[in-house]
Amino acid sequence: MTNATYGPRYHSAGYHDGASVKVPRIQRRCSEIEALVRSKLTNHRSVRLHFLLVSIELVHFLNLLSPDQHALFTIDTLPTAVTLYRFSPSQLFSILLSRDMIARACKSRLDNRINRPRNVAGALWPGSWQNSADKHGGRLNASQLPRTGQILDQRCWQQPGSLSSLCLVHLWRSVRRSNCPIRTDAYLILPMARKKMYNFHYRANMGRFEDLSSSLVWWWIVIHLGVGVETFCPAGCHCPEESGSVDCSGVGLSSVPILLDPRIGSLNLANNRIGQLNVDELGFYLELEFLDLSNNRIFIINNGALGKLHKLRVLKLNNNLLTSLGPDTLSGLTMLKLLDLSANALARLATSVFSDLGQLEALNLSNNAIASASPGAFTGLTKLKQLQLGHNQLADLPDGLFQPLRSIRLLDFSSNMLRQLKPQTFDQIGSTLQMLDLSDNRIDQIDDHAFDGLRSLKRLDLHANRLVKLPTISFRSLTELGSLSVGANPFDEIGTSAFEGLARLHQLVIFGCPKLRSVALNAFSGLFQLETLILAANVQLDQIHPVAFETPSLRQLYLFGNNFTSLPRRLLPWQQLDELDLGDNPWNCDCDIAWIGEVLSSINGLSTSSAFCRQPAEMAGRRLADLVACSPFTTTVTWLALSSVVGALLLIGCLTVTIVCHQTQFRIVQHYPVPVTEL
Repeated sequence: MTNATYGPRYHSAGYHDGASVKVPRIQRRCSEIEALVRSKLTNHRSVRLHFLLVSIELVHFLNLLSPDQHALFTIDTLPTAVTLYRFSPSQLFSILLSRDMIARACKSRLDNRINRPRNVAGALWPGSWQNSADKHGGRLNASQLPRTGQILDQRCWQQPGSLSSLCLVHLWRSVRRSNCPIRTDAYLILPMARKKMYNFHYRANMGRFEDLSSSLVWWWIVIHLGVGVETFCPAGCHCPEESGSVDCSGVGLSSVPILLDPRIGSLNLANNRIGQLNVDELGFYLELEFLDLSNNRIFIINNGALGKLHKLRVLKLNNNLLTSLGPDTLSGLTMLKLLDLSANALARLATSVFSDLGQLEALNLSNNAIASASPGAFTGLTKLKQLQLGHNQLADLPDGLFQPLRSIRLLDFSSNMLRQLKPQTFDQIGSTLQMLDLSDNRIDQIDDHAFDGLRSLKRLDLHANRLVKLPTISFRSLTELGSLSVGANPFDEIGTSAFEGLARLHQLVIFGCPKLRSVALNAFSGLFQLETLILAANVQLDQIHPVAFETPSLRQLYLFGNNFTSLPRRLLPWQQLDELDLGDNPWNCDCDIAWIGEVLSSINGLSTSSAFCRQPAEMAGRRLADLVACSPFTTTVTWLALSSVVGALLLIGCLTVTIVCHQTQFRIVQHYPVPVTEL
């Protein structure tokens, strides 16, 4: 940009050339006391806030102007501060909104400056809106608005709601006299929390301005000027003064508000439209302990954006669009206890990404797209107790991955793509792990020593894998195991001593095995503390050995949804059960299972609503509980009665034959008399 580019008109507007950036040129002292009187604004509620903001702007300009301009600028800025402190927050925000509205309205008109001829350099003069739009993506600020007369000439006042706003713009222009080029509007955009919207005339020096707008500048001004800060609560937010918390959930924010009370300890920004976290947006809130950014659109966290939240204990970033975590993304969060990164789009865990989180106790990485993890991904997490990695795409667990996790109690790897468990997978995890979830994977092979290091494990879930045989040998090292689930696997038999060594097991779930057909002799032997057995929904299971159980403590037995037609009475001491579910089986209700009716009538807590006879045909649809009429005693009496009837019939038959024969013989004697010689 040269002096000839715009000519005298450019310089008469109060600008000079420098590094292709228009910088205000101090021409003379501005007399703004007259503007203060003319404004007739006497609201003193926000004196400290606006004096602070103007002081920030002062620091801004001192870094933009050359050294020979510093003294003059410092002298001329004080009246500006004296004037601006008279505006209340509502008036300042009204001015901000009104000028943006007028800018949009006038920019859309056909008779504005957009269609006017350009200069020899191919651009409009610096004050034109189109030139600003060309350079700054169409965004306008107060200094780029035409003066009030030009707005009226272009009939922008005809736009809806513009007439009342013109008064505010005119007042704003009156305070900033045309012969005073000092910029006083940059700080008004500060509450918008987007540094890219600050003072576009200084875009080339933006980096310097962003550095100065950090929280260090805020606190330097507060300490050295001895002023307080009046906070601002965005529309829709709930900001109770005494609670120390702010709730801005679901109010449509697109960025982090930075004019909240810096003393707050809890900030809820969930369910908004925030797209990224920039440096120092959150740096104002050094007392934060709870931060909820869930259900936003965050796709990037710039390095250092969270670095000043040294007191933060809970951070929720679930349900966002994060694809990666850099080595410095989470740096500085030295007191963090809970981190929720679930339901994002993370694809890989890099080395030392959590290295600063030495106090972290719970980490949720579930429902991402994590396909690989560096062996050093969990470096530094020595106090981590819960790690959730479910619903990802992990196919392998590298050696040494869990070595730093010396305090881990819960590991969730459900719904991944794991195929095998190697002997060294959990060797270095220590003896603290109590719950391991490996359900819904593709595991078809478990090494005999895969669980050797997990001697404190209380719960193991292997549901919905591809095991064609129960890993009996692998189970033997789990001497403290209390709950085991092996359902939905394709094994076809529960063999003898299948759960040997699990003497402390109290709950066993074998549910939904599509190929399971039989339970062998002593299959459940050694389970002396087993209280609950769920052997259900195995659609082909129709055989169970009469001596399959060695479970003196069994109290709840669920056998629903199998293919049983009968059960041996000596299978269990049935009377010790508190709960028994026999529903959804094709029971054959003959006298061989008549005893079930007696059992069902004597046990409380039964589920008999779906326990019906399937056959024979004359019994179909009858409840098992009604089989008391077909008891062994009833059968004996029936046979005795039948025998008596048959005996009586036989006796009557014999007597009848005897009488008939006797009568026949008598008639013969009468017909043929005996000779006299034989007498």
